[in-house]
Amino acid sequence: MASGIASMSSSLAVLLLGALLLSRSSVGNAARHLEEAEYPPVPKPDVPPPLPVPEVLPKPGLPPLPAPEEQPNPELPPLPTPDVLPEPPLPAPDVLPKPGLPTPNVQPKPELPPLPKPEVPKPDVEPKPELPPVPKGEEPPKTELPPPPTGGIPPKPVSPPLPTGELPPKPEPELLPKTDEPSKPEQPPLPTGEIPPKPEVELPPKTEEPPKPELPPPPTGDLPPKPDVGLPLKPDLPPLPTSELPPTAQPPLPNPAEPKP
Repeated sequence: MASGIASMSSSLAVLLLGALLLSRSSVGNAARHLEEAEYPPVPKPDVPPPLPVPEVLPKPGLPPLPAPEEQPNPELPPLPTPDVLPEPPLPAPDVLPKPGLPTPNVQPKPELPPLPKPEVPKPDVEPKPELPPVPKGEEPPKTELPPPPTGGIPPKPVSPPLPTGELPPKPEPELLPKTDEPSKPEQPPLPTGEIPPKPEVELPPKTEEPPKPELPPPPTGDLPPKPDVGLPLKPDLPPLPTSELPPTAQPPLPNPAEPKP
């Protein structure tokens, strides 16, 4: 038995190795074909010879298992039927008569005397005056309206066909002849913000001031009233010149050349 199990395991290992070699050889062949299509051929290495396949030994015959002996089923005695006793008839229930309800003594209602009707005095109603009949006004004659037209509905006006989406060809613009641009006039340079130097002025030599005369003291008494002096009217002065500069004549600007299409 041990030799058989060892031979089976060795044969399985050999089969697995062969399957691995075959799968590797198939994968390697596909990759080799791809490499040959993309890269130049490479010399193939020497392939080792295939391994010898061991002979599979036949399995030793095992003795057949003994068949179990079938034992006959024992015959069981029939089950005893129980004695069924007849059910005794049930006695009928005693039906008791319903007791009658006592009738109440109904007393007769006493007759009430009729109520007296009070007499209500009728108020004195004045008779309504007879109104004169309303005069019927003359009805104005009804104006006869002309009969409505019985003709059919006038046909709708046919609208002209709508324009299609095709645009008309654009006209080619006429090129204007080139004109010589006039030279720009030379403008004077703008004044800068530099302040010109101030001229040196020679001051005269200082002279000695004469002594001031002594003034008499002012009077301390009441001052006389000031005389009313009429001020002359202000003369009409001419209008002051404004700061607006007179308009300067500018040369006409040339027409810019139109861009080429």
